[in-house]
Amino acid sequence: MTKEREVIAGSVPAELLKLYDKLRGQQGGIGAARLYQRTCQGCRQELAITDINEIRSAAPTTVVRCENCRRILVRTSESGL
Repeated sequence: MTKEREVIAGSVPAELLKLYDKLRGQQGGIGAARLYQRTCQGCRQELAITDINEIRSAAPTTVVRCENCRRILVRTSESGL
């Protein structure tokens, strides 16, 4: 583990870090992806409107995942929510 990753990982809850590392191993090294204009940037699939509505109503601290590739989705102001 690099020093930078150690510093960042120290601020992430243990369960979330464990999930991220598991997904990283399953998904070719990418455990989280940005949600950009309703599209997962990990698998490049546009999410269904029902999934978007669930993500939209989820609390900002809730971990949301792509229904297609199961990666953790990172929400930003450009997510299209």
